Amino acid sequence: MMIKKLAIILSFLISPAYAQETAFDQLNSYSDPVEINIPVPETPKAAKINSVPFFAFSDKTDISAYVIAAMDSSNRSVDVALYGMSNMSIAEAMVRARKRGVLVRVILNQTHVFTTKRSEEIQYLMDNNVSVRSLKGAGRSGIMHNKIAIYDSRILMTGSYNWTLNANNASYENVVFTADARYLKGYQAYFDWMWSYAKDVSQGPMPYYNENNLKFIPVDESMSVSFNGAGFPAYVFSPSGGAKDSILKAVEKSKKSIKVSVFSFYDTEIFEALLAAKKRGVGIQVVVDRVQASQSEVTALMIKNKFDFRWSGGYNGGVMHNKLGIFDDALLITGSFNWSNTAEVYNFENAFITDHKSYLRGFGEQFADIYAKARAPTAEEIENINNMDKSMFVRE
Repeated sequence: MMIKKLAIILSFLISPAYAQETAFDQLNSYSDPVEINIPVPETPKAAKINSVPFFAFSDKTDISAYVIAAMDSSNRSVDVALYGMSNMSIAEAMVRARKRGVLVRVILNQTHVFTTKRSEEIQYLMDNNVSVRSLKGAGRSGIMHNKIAIYDSRILMTGSYNWTLNANNASYENVVFTADARYLKGYQAYFDWMWSYAKDVSQGPMPYYNENNLKFIPVDESMSVSFNGAGFPAYVFSPSGGAKDSILKAVEKSKKSIKVSVFSFYDTEIFEALLAAKKRGVGIQVVVDRVQASQSEVTALMIKNKFDFRWSGGYNGGVMHNKLGIFDDALLITGSFNWSNTAEVYNFENAFITDHKSYLRGFGEQFADIYAKARAPTAEEIENINNMDKSMFVRE
């Protein structure tokens, strides 16, 4: 079986017709993304990746190779919104794209641009005349937390993955790719909306502003994603775009199972919805980043109410950085959105929502893997959480 599979892979790699296709050529003839079985090369510059998968996970593959391949295949435009960036190979690919005439626009979280220790990758983009703007979230603590790339207006990439070495090599991360016009239209409108608020780096940092001043956030009114008789938007954006409402609705509509893997879980209203689902017989499994969980009131509530709760670090000394929920194995919500009030009200965030079976299968398998490697807090750790001064719990 392995020999047969290898032969199929090699046939794709050596086929002249296939080798001439770019990621965009391959995807453009489909309404949904094309799943492929071509392994990511160890040296992405040495060989072209001819397409991109539905999804990728950092502990399973080199996500940066897909980013670079998509960048190197772009002919017209690349729009990027990133919280953090510290991967020079990706920065070099962005500069290569600009130098061959591709319009490269980059929105970065303000605190990573205006800092005494700006990353050399960000400085490299600026030094090479890439169009860089900074954006802060609403309120005093809000951030631009997205991880979005749109290549030639044909491929969308989003998920939890920051373009950093730690995200690539140490943390549990995910990305999704799609060529579906629904998502491309919405995410492009969202990027353009953020771009209109962002400021050129030469203008200095943005002042404090109120979330109520942010108007006309793009909304998916089609409700084209179906789950248990209810319609859901294909995407939801922050600040105050309704990502939390979509999560609450998904919890309410769930009948059999809910699987949660989130970096930070601070929202007690979502917890209460999960508790109600648990009481009506829905099986619930929750994995949260260990450090974040140790600072959250929700952890104490989960333990007190006997949830199937575990915490985890990264796979190589990093963090458990996913932000995803799988509902009845029939609905996936992922993206940059942590389950917190800050993510809903103050941050620039996105939630990617789908009922597509390929995404559900892949993310379901990844959740099972992370859950199996995670662990429940020990009795001593539970006691330490219960004994914490409740005023010290982080409330985001």
